[in-house]
Amino acid sequence: KATTTTQSWRIHGTDAQVVEIALAPGESAMCEPGSMCYTSNSVQVKMSATSMFGSAMTSESMIKPKYTNTGNEPGFVAFTPNMPANIVALDLSQYSEGFFVKQGMYFAQTGGGDAVRIQAGMNPAKSCAACCCTGFSLVMQTIEPGPSPGFAFLAASGTILEKELAAGEVIIVSTGCVVGFSKNITLSVRSNGGCCVCCFSGEGLFSTTLEGPGKVMLQSMPITKIRALFPRANLQNGTDTSKAGAA
Repeated sequence: KATTTTQSWRIHGTDAQVVEIALAPGESAMCEPGSMCYTSNSVQVKMSATSMFGSAMTSESMIKPKYTNTGNEPGFVAFTPNMPANIVALDLSQYSEGFFVKQGMYFAQTGGGDAVRIQAGMNPAKSCAACCCTGFSLVMQTIEPGPSPGFAFLAASGTILEKELAAGEVIIVSTGCVVGFSKNITLSVRSNGGCCVCCFSGEGLFSTTLEGPGKVMLQSMPITKIRALFPRANLQNGTDTSKAGAA
């Protein structure tokens, strides 16, 4: 099985991945509720209220489970996203100004709240169309380093791509495929073309544009596309309108 490793954590698997974080005695790690997969025997969990305002404004849990190694020997805790996803490790020591991510992408972090901070920031788009049509809300989630910068772990689907854009370099992305970008990236939109293109290409009116310099993270299979493959059954009045029900 594929494994990505550093001294403090490693990612297992190729699909529906798991990140295992090494915990020295007294060290902690945090996650979104329901994301814990397994721990060593010496790890204890308590609820922690950190970055409450930023979490509340960006649809994250205000109170998160905090897993701490209370023993005298090295331990570990493993987290997995609450949806079918791959894991992206974000090293915040490389982003002193923080990193914009799409709401719902963050699910775990190293440290007990002092290494990673979840903040709310305004959408940096420079036009009303960009604010409304890039797939990002007006209030965006910003992941910022704490006094001792650690790693934040993001949940993204499909193939994960990281691109370093040069100054003035522009990439055009299908709305929904952007995971996040560094703060010096310029966010905007571009019209997809005429009426026939907008109506029948499957891409809508606009595509998202990202202009460097800076880093961009992309995903090939947004969770919205996955959900569209499995329409919810309409059980109202005893009917099932899903494909499975029709079959």
